[in-house]
Amino acid sequence: MQQYLDFALHHWELCLAFILILGLLIGLELRLRLSGLAQVTPQEATLLINREDAVILDIRDQASFEKGHILNAVNIPAHDIEQRIKQLDKYRDKPIIIVHNTSQPPGKTGVILQNNGFLIVKNLTGGINAWQNANLPLVKK
Repeated sequence: MQQYLDFALHHWELCLAFILILGLLIGLELRLRLSGLAQVTPQEATLLINREDAVILDIRDQASFEKGHILNAVNIPAHDIEQRIKQLDKYRDKPIIIVHNTSQPPGKTGVILQNNGFLIVKNLTGGINAWQNANLPLVKK
C-alpha cells in the first residue's frame, strides 16, 4: 500500500489526469443511461433493421457521413435535428436507431425525438466506430 501512496505523491500529475479522465467517462456513461435511450449493439441493430424495418438516423456532419455510413441511413446532423425533424415524420411507426461519433453523444437528439412523438428511439452503443469494429459494411459516397 505504501508503494501506491509513494507513486501518487511523486506522480501527482498522472494521478490527477487519471482521476479526471475516469470522472469524464463515468459522467458520459451516466448521461447516456439517464437520457432514457435504450442501447443496442451493432448486432441488435442489424436484427432491428432486418426484422422491424428500423431506420438509421446518422447525426454526424455531412462530410463524415459521406466518408462512410450505414446503408439507407438518413443523415440529419445533430445541430439541425430540431429544424429538420419533419423529414422523419414518415418513420414515426418504426424504430429509430441513432448513429453518432464518439465525440458527439446522442442524448439530446434522442430526447428531441421522444418529445416529438417518436416512441421507439435507440442508440447504437459505440456509434459508427462500433459498427466498423464489428466488421459491418459501410456505404461511401
